[in-house]
Amino acid sequence: MKGAIGEYGVWIANIGGWLLVHLGVSWLYARMPDRCFKATKGMQGVRASAEPRAGEIRFYESVLRIRCWKDKLPEAGGLFKDGFSKKSLRSSDPIYLDKFVLETRRGEQAHLAAMLSVPIFFLWNEMLPCVAMILYAAAANLPFVAVQRYNRARLLRARQLITNRGKG
Repeated sequence: MKGAIGEYGVWIANIGGWLLVHLGVSWLYARMPDRCFKATKGMQGVRASAEPRAGEIRFYESVLRIRCWKDKLPEAGGLFKDGFSKKSLRSSDPIYLDKFVLETRRGEQAHLAAMLSVPIFFLWNEMLPCVAMILYAAAANLPFVAVQRYNRARLLRARQLITNRGKG
């Protein structure tokens, strides 16, 4: 297909395509109801793996050294009307923390969905650019997935501490 649109056309299709994917997925996920991202005991598939496991915070801090770079990533949660900015924690209120946790799930799933769009780019790219599209999708989304999971683990731990403090 490259011959039909030319080399510059392929560049424009790739750059424009990723821009549309990122904005489109963000817009779509921002409009999805909160119930789509609430944790339930019977969560299956991707959602079940989205909940943090014991020791996950240590992994993110010691192996990925996430504290060194997470604040350098852009945060676009507040980009759309009624969006939720996850740049900083604004309250220790349990209701706010629950909403923040929910929004980390929304953000993680949006970034995973953006990565799943890679096959679209196979329609007009040759093999080497297809590999580049896969690498781009991973580089542009996996750091955000890691930050969402790390923040969710920390928020859930904080939420549990607040709950336990209220009981005692």
